[in-house]
Amino acid sequence: MDILTAEKRARLDALVAELQTLPIPELIAESGKLRCSLPLNDADQKRMRLALSGALAAEKLLAYLHALDDIDDHRDMIGREIVRLRRESERLRAIESLDAAHPLVMASHLSGRQEVDFHFFAVCVGRIERLLPIVARAAGYKIPKEDRILLASYRPLRDYYEHLEDRLPGGKNYDEGVAETHDERKWRVRMGLTLDTQERVVLSGMAVDVTPRGVAAVRSVLQRNWDEIKLSSLDLVRKHFEANPSDIPRPEHVKHDLLASAASAWDEEPP
Repeated sequence: MDILTAEKRARLDALVAELQTLPIPELIAESGKLRCSLPLNDADQKRMRLALSGALAAEKLLAYLHALDDIDDHRDMIGREIVRLRRESERLRAIESLDAAHPLVMASHLSGRQEVDFHFFAVCVGRIERLLPIVARAAGYKIPKEDRILLASYRPLRDYYEHLEDRLPGGKNYDEGVAETHDERKWRVRMGLTLDTQERVVLSGMAVDVTPRGVAAVRSVLQRNWDEIKLSSLDLVRKHFEANPSDIPRPEHVKHDLLASAASAWDEEPP
């Protein structure tokens, strides 16, 4: 059995230091490759597939996070316009203008567009929920339970919109999205979700945060796990070559080829 001498320890430290300069997607792929031997046997091929799937999932995950920011900005813009239109309608009603109905109609239309943003918001979180464990598995890391619970909390809202046809009046699950009230003189059918005082969507008695707070919570989960995924990826390399010190590559053997990566601020070393 080869011994990890001081010289080899220094080479391993230099290798890990070089790997630290890579963005997470490239780090995961490179750490997998460095731990394989040529020619690739079945175990090495499995390791590389896992590493590449994790690297590509990390790349897609960042794209969905950026999309989540864009969707929330659009949701907020529409929300402000709805408020403006309603106030305009109230002003026109106060002077008994016949034009008072127009801003209300426009506000109703925009409310539908805002619901599309709610849907896409939940879809993005759902993609992040599915992709993050793939990234973590490739790095030998497990997502904490509380973080998995937070990401999973958006599933009901995504499912609601993905199967909206079942929640229309008369649909098999219409009671989840339709409120009916009636008496001897009137029958009223109202469809749609409600917002609580914190502007969270309320679905089946549960609040789903589709506000900047929700974005911040998802971002916090990602950043916290991103840091741990990086450390875990580096630890896989370190442990592998501590057990196999005769095979430690030199730092210049680390490839910096990009997987079409757009490095995030999380990949930068602190000043």
